[in-house]
Amino acid sequence: MKELAICIPAYNRLDCLIELLITITNQLDNKNRDRIQICISDDCSPNDLEKPVREYLDIFNIEYIFYRNSENIGFDRNVIKSIEISNAKYCWLMGDDDGIPDGKLNIVLDYINKYSDINVFFGNRYVCNRKLRIKLKEKWTKDKNDFIIDFNNDDEVINYFNKLNSTTCLGYLTTLIIKKEVWDSIKETEYTPYLKTIYIQVAKYMLMLYKKYKLFRISDYIALSRFGNDNFFYSLKQRIFMDLYGFLQLSDIFCDNLKIKDSFLGIVRRHYNNIFLNAMSFTAALNEDEIEIIRKIGYTKKQIKIFIKRNRIKAFFCFLISVIKTIFTDFYWFYKTCFVTIQKLLP
Repeated sequence: MKELAICIPAYNRLDCLIELLITITNQLDNKNRDRIQICISDDCSPNDLEKPVREYLDIFNIEYIFYRNSENIGFDRNVIKSIEISNAKYCWLMGDDDGIPDGKLNIVLDYINKYSDINVFFGNRYVCNRKLRIKLKEKWTKDKNDFIIDFNNDDEVINYFNKLNSTTCLGYLTTLIIKKEVWDSIKETEYTPYLKTIYIQVAKYMLMLYKKYKLFRISDYIALSRFGNDNFFYSLKQRIFMDLYGFLQLSDIFCDNLKIKDSFLGIVRRHYNNIFLNAMSFTAALNEDEIEIIRKIGYTKKQIKIFIKRNRIKAFFCFLISVIKTIFTDFYWFYKTCFVTIQKLLP
């Protein structure tokens, strides 16, 4: 059994996948080569991934597993499959268009070796452009050092959730490392309700942790995150509601503690703040079911009202006012959001 499997749920993005593999193989040395394996689960891609991937990896003396699903099973089940095919103590999930920064492979190996009692690690990321060139650093919290959250302690969990300002802080695939034995202990009947949320990894590691274990937050930047390449983005409303539906469903994990559940949903409210709400009101109308979802997330009556009494001109001006306020109160957030938006709009 290897110490670490790099598990990649892949679909159709061969060029990006090869770039990812390059960021891994560039870091191979005599100390780590025999400690890792690469596991790729191809979700029945229309394009041939297997031949070029094998041709590339066969050059290196590294263990790898390439598995191709006989039919497209969807993102969430492919995430599960990428770990299922591995044979390692820990699994590092990896988006097929992302990468590992130079030197971070050995750093992660050091963490899992030093803290072998920890079941889940979560690191920070570099924000990159479409060419995987680093443009920004993104820390999920303001903490400068590593820290541990005990999910047996309700106050620690609430305090941790209150630190997080985006759904990405919990759900970003490429910064998540889990102990396979504990991941596998979560039964299918437990995680089935969360399939098709595109956040099955959050469901499973929260089910692993809640009332049981500890989460180790790595302060280092362990992932290269490529922007402008979102497989799930078709429109602003559609993308926002993927998160609203998904995280509302995920909040059921904490249904026995309404304070924890609300602090969990607070992450969604901070992520999709007034800027996003007004932008969505300007670009799209919501039906009654969608307005009910917003209500269940815990938005205020004033925020819900902009969808019930929709006024596009008012929504546009409120959007501009919110943007101007943010420039002065959180310029980094404003700059990052502009960068991300530009990457999405580039041809």
